[in-house]
Amino acid sequence: LFPGTLPGRMGSVTLDDIFNTLSNTWSDLGAGERRTWSDFFGEFKPPKNPEERVRTNMTYFRANYIILVACSTFFGLCVHPPSLLSCAFCVISTVALLLLPMGSPQNEITPRIKLAGAIPIITMILLRAGALFWALYGLLLGLICSLVHMVFRTRTIRSRMSTFRKDLMR
Repeated sequence: LFPGTLPGRMGSVTLDDIFNTLSNTWSDLGAGERRTWSDFFGEFKPPKNPEERVRTNMTYFRANYIILVACSTFFGLCVHPPSLLSCAFCVISTVALLLLPMGSPQNEITPRIKLAGAIPIITMILLRAGALFWALYGLLLGLICSLVHMVFRTRTIRSRMSTFRKDLMR
C-alpha cells in the first residue's frame, strides 16, 4: 500500500479518485451551472403562482442554493469558534484514518469499517463541542433564505427556458 491511497475491493483508491468522485457528485447536484450573483439577486415580487415559481427557481438557481446553504452552515460554525475547530479536527482525523493502512496485509481493515468505527466517536466530539447545534443553526438559516428566495424571486425568460429544457430531457 502506497501513501495517499485507500485500500478497496478492486485494488487501491487514490486521492485523485476521491476528488473525481466529489467533482462528479457536485456536478450531479447541478452545481456546475452556477448563475451570476447579480442574476440571483434580481427582481423580487410576491408570487401569483408560488408552486411554479419555486419549481423554476429551484431548477435554475440550484447551484447558488447549494453554495448559500454551505456558506450559511460554515457561518453558523464560525459564530462559535470551538465548533469550527472541532469540525476541522474531525475532518483531518477522518482523512488520516482513511489514508493510514491498518491491520495485516492479508487482513487489511476496509475504509467502510474504519468509518463505521469513527462515526460514533466523531458524533460525540461534535456534540460535546456544540458543533452540531451551530451547524444545524447555519443549515436552517440557509434553507430558510433559499426558500424565501425561491418564492419571491421573479422568473426570467432564461429560467423558464432552462426549466422547460430540463423537463423535455426527462
